[in-house]
Amino acid sequence: MRPADSVGVHIDEIERTEEEAEPESDEPIAESSTPLALGREPRMRRVPDSDSQSAIHLAKNLAFHSRTKHIEVKYHFIRQLLEKKMLQLKKVRGDRNPAEMLTKAGRGVEVVHESPGRAYLMFTLMDPSEPMYCMLGPSGTLEERTWSDEKGSWVVTWQSTQIECESYNRCGSFGRCSTVMGQAACSCFPGFEPRDRRQWERGNWSGGCVRRTGLVCGNEMRKGDGFVKMERVKLPDNGRWFARFDEECGRDCLDCCSCVTYALVKGMGCIWWSEDLIDVQELKNGGSDLYVRLALSELGKSKHRTLIIIVTLVVLGVVITILVCAYCQRKVLLKFTVKVEEFKLFKFQMLSNATSQFDPGNKLGQGGFGPVYRGKLPNGQEIAVKRLARSSHQGQEEFLNEVQVISKLQHRNLVRLLGCCAYCEENMLVYEYLPNGSLDAYIFGSRKREFLDWQTRANIIEGICRGLLYLHRDSRLRIIHRDLKASNILLDTNLNPKISDFGTARIYCGKEDQAAKTKRVVGTYGYMSPEYALHGMFSEKSDVYSFGVLILEILSGKSASFYHEEQQMFLIAYAWKLWNEEKILDFVDPLMTYADPFKETDVARYANVGLLCVQETAVDRPGISNILSMLSCEISELPRPKQPAFVAVQRLSETRLGRESPSQCSVNDVTVTVVEGR
Repeated sequence: MRPADSVGVHIDEIERTEEEAEPESDEPIAESSTPLALGREPRMRRVPDSDSQSAIHLAKNLAFHSRTKHIEVKYHFIRQLLEKKMLQLKKVRGDRNPAEMLTKAGRGVEVVHESPGRAYLMFTLMDPSEPMYCMLGPSGTLEERTWSDEKGSWVVTWQSTQIECESYNRCGSFGRCSTVMGQAACSCFPGFEPRDRRQWERGNWSGGCVRRTGLVCGNEMRKGDGFVKMERVKLPDNGRWFARFDEECGRDCLDCCSCVTYALVKGMGCIWWSEDLIDVQELKNGGSDLYVRLALSELGKSKHRTLIIIVTLVVLGVVITILVCAYCQRKVLLKFTVKVEEFKLFKFQMLSNATSQFDPGNKLGQGGFGPVYRGKLPNGQEIAVKRLARSSHQGQEEFLNEVQVISKLQHRNLVRLLGCCAYCEENMLVYEYLPNGSLDAYIFGSRKREFLDWQTRANIIEGICRGLLYLHRDSRLRIIHRDLKASNILLDTNLNPKISDFGTARIYCGKEDQAAKTKRVVGTYGYMSPEYALHGMFSEKSDVYSFGVLILEILSGKSASFYHEEQQMFLIAYAWKLWNEEKILDFVDPLMTYADPFKETDVARYANVGLLCVQETAVDRPGISNILSMLSCEISELPRPKQPAFVAVQRLSETRLGRESPSQCSVNDVTVTVVEGR
């Protein structure tokens, strides 16, 4: 046994026959590529063994080298070779300078076994002027102490271990040692208790632990005892090995009265212990499972304690969940409390009862962030409940945004928000119920278009325009809707339009032509302006563009995604082509022409306004106040529209290819709320 910092030289005597002649030259006797040690050469009479760390230390420290004593042998380590990183043992001639020879007498440590269970150390000092001794402490830690003249005391210069739990038998019999925050902590095995509780509580764990209940050993032993598992431990000493690799190890242990624990070690088999278990350490990683034999009553207590712990954790988890939900609900309500007398906070149970527990039969439509249900309050008032989907990552943001925005708005052409419900993870918005549903249910692919004569369509267009004028100019807050489309226009009993779905709306503080920028582009393809869809720039002119698309949809009875197969054009490009050819009446819905006579000049005026709204450059589009004046004939002479956005000819195959290549396009969030009357 030798400390890591020591320098040791050991001389082995090897007999040699007379026929073996000694070499006469400075030939290397032994050479090693390893940096640790040189092996013994059987041709030498006396071979010094030294490690490279010792030799390098001697080579660099001339003063220390001069104080040490040379060994009287013929073979030495040579300084010049060592400096060239050649660690060789060579025969030295008689005229060689002793200072060049690095093989020295140093401190060696040897363990001497005097008798079974007893040993002592023999060592020699490298420097007799520095007294040193080794001490083996009661915890099993070996320390090397050297006298320090400066401090006037013994100083620990080396220690065998720094981890307290690695001290042998730290916790006594049937105690296990765990390292907590770098400190050792002892605990008894399951079913055991401290032998001396007072000493144990003081931190003196050497007394170990004893069983609370004795084991049963007899004819009914298997019914009386059992095992409890201790995971990831360093197994104790003095175990007996058996060639078993299955459950027979535990059954055979029960049959043996002296067996107190067992373990199944991978690659080794079954190990039993029949004596007190000492030096058991709990490991964070690795280790083996140890099965401790306990009386049946202790096993019941262990299971009962485990059940209590599980129940306690479950109850605690439920309580924490309830508190978190209550806190979140209170935080939401405090942050987004609106000071409007008509605004009400509904209870979840009331809305559940009003919609017959959200019966699918009461479902009016499916929005981009959740379904919409029809319901009736206890006072008989009909409502529409928008229930935000839990799985939607944007549902919470949309809910808070819509409550904050629409609660401050009051206009006959905006849907009325009656209140909301924020219950744990449930977020719901309560609107007035509009029996005729959304505009898209009337104008797209439905016979309901027959009910929309020219005057009704003109009123719907003007009503949407007045709602936008309120949002952009007349309300307390200037608001950009950002998702104006046919499915977000609801119709009341008299088919008056109401703008809905303010989940993506933004409060805007810039000028009319001044755009804001966002990294999160949300909306619906076909209604988004080019500057918003391509660059995230939005302003009032973004809503103007969407309104222009709506005008063209209402006039034609076709959606923005309409594609003319013969002309290979979408809706806007098709309208632009007919306008330039002065055939705009071919763009009008045929059902409207048969249902109600109208003036061609009126239809042409509305089509002209629609094309002005969808011009490619935002600055060319008129403001919403000017649009209303154009529709009401207050402005008699209308400017000629410039080329709209997105009018380039696109083949259907190219469009499909683009849709099938998600890596080349961006997928935007879409808010769709479809409400149909029943």
